[in-house]
Amino acid sequence: MRCCQLLRGMRLLEDASLAVPAGILYRQLWETWLVSLYVLLEGEEALHEIGGDYVKHVRILGEKFDVDPEHVDPDEEARKLKIYDLAEKIGPLLVKASGAGDADMGVKRYDGVYRVQSQYAVHAGLSTISRHIQIKDESWSVEPNPPHPIDDDKSQHAAIYTLHLTKYVFECFGIATDAVREAKDELDQHVRGHPLDLNRGT
Repeated sequence: MRCCQLLRGMRLLEDASLAVPAGILYRQLWETWLVSLYVLLEGEEALHEIGGDYVKHVRILGEKFDVDPEHVDPDEEARKLKIYDLAEKIGPLLVKASGAGDADMGVKRYDGVYRVQSQYAVHAGLSTISRHIQIKDESWSVEPNPPHPIDDDKSQHAAIYTLHLTKYVFECFGIATDAVREAKDELDQHVRGHPLDLNRGT
């Protein structure tokens, strides 16, 4: 449901010509795809990793604001969840689950989505702030809604990630995936060959 929520937000932003803020939601959606798929494919160990990250951060909030952390076992180990580490693990897990694919796909998606959107949409720095200023030879102006430097249909890719995750969730609970596969196949036709497509046996 979180992927669907983020995807709807992306479409609203893109319709309003706010391509850069849409990139922020795109990275969030990709992280959701990664973490959710990791839990589905890895099982209990993955839950401990996700839970450890939750414990770490709610304990910090509890200390900073003098409140009791919610739903935290005092004996639970706190540890930081590293997105890149999950990206390294997800490729081999998908290959094992599907019997085909690219073991490096997780890292490639990390580079193509997480790194790109971090640089051009998420973090406050030259790549994001300077795009609002247009400098010419004898004048300068302000650009309220600069285009995203990577000119692709982010919401279309985000929809494919959402459908890809949906397929695995449905399979996990024994729900038919024919309609999901058909919708994904239709979207795949528009991005086939793109570095971010998900056509490689997954």
